[in-house]
Amino acid sequence: MSFLSDSEWLCLNDLVLSINSIDSDREFRSTVLKKLRFLIPYESAAFFLSDLSRDLVSTPQEWKTRVFLDPLGIDVPAGMLELYTEKYWQQDMIVAHRNLTRSTVLRESDQLSPGDIDSSYMKDYLGGRHVVNVSFFNDEGFLGSLNLNRKKEEGDFTDREVQILELIEPHLTNRLSKWRVRADRSSSEVVFAHDYDVSAREIDVCRCVLSGLDNAAIAEELSISTGTVKKHLENIFRKTQVNSRVGLMALLQQYTALKQ
Repeated sequence: MSFLSDSEWLCLNDLVLSINSIDSDREFRSTVLKKLRFLIPYESAAFFLSDLSRDLVSTPQEWKTRVFLDPLGIDVPAGMLELYTEKYWQQDMIVAHRNLTRSTVLRESDQLSPGDIDSSYMKDYLGGRHVVNVSFFNDEGFLGSLNLNRKKEEGDFTDREVQILELIEPHLTNRLSKWRVRADRSSSEVVFAHDYDVSAREIDVCRCVLSGLDNAAIAEELSISTGTVKKHLENIFRKTQVNSRVGLMALLQQYTALKQ
C-alpha cells in the first residue's frame, strides 16, 4: 500500500483510532468528517444515519420517504441536508445504483447517464458539484451514508481518494454495526437515543434500569465498575434533564409505550 505517504498513514491510523474510541454518534461522525479532510480535500460533507425503526425493502424505489435521519454536515449550507432527505435523495444516482448487500464506495460521476447531467438533482441541488459516497450495510440492512462534495472547478475525486475511502470503509461499517442501536432492538430505543443523543453504552444502562437492576447488578451485567455505572447515570440524567432514577424510569416507560 505505497500510494500513501508516511504522514498520510499517520492521519489514517489516527482516524481509525477515533472511529473505534468515540462513543457518541454525533461526535464520532463529526470527527470522521473533520479528519477525512486531511486525507481527501472537499468543499462540504455529510454523514447520515439510517432510520432503523423502519423496514427497508429490496429496492430504493420502494423505500419509505424518511430513510435517513439525524444528518450531520460540515460546511453544508443551512437547509440543504433537510432538502436532501425530504426531496432529492430518491433522485441521487448513487442511491439508484446502490448495492443493497454490502458497503460500497462510489463516485457520482461513475453512475451518471447523459440524461442525468441535466436533472434537477444535478443542476439545482448539487450545482454541478462532484460527489463521492460511502454507503454502509451489514446483514440487517442499510446503516448510513457518508458524502463528500467538491466544486466542479476543483476536479472530480480521484481513484486514489476512492482507495483511501475503501481502506476506511470496513472500520466505519464495523463501528456503525457494533455501536449503533441495532435494528433488532425496539424502535422506541432508536427514538430515545436520537432525541437525547444517548450513546450505545448509555442505552445499555437504561435498559438495565428499566429492568429494575440496581447499580451493583448493572455493573455485573455490563462487566463495568459501579463507579462507571454512576458516571453513565449522571450523563443520562444530564442529557434527559431528569434528576432521579424514578424520573428516568418514568421517561423510559413513555418511550417503551411507543412500540405498543
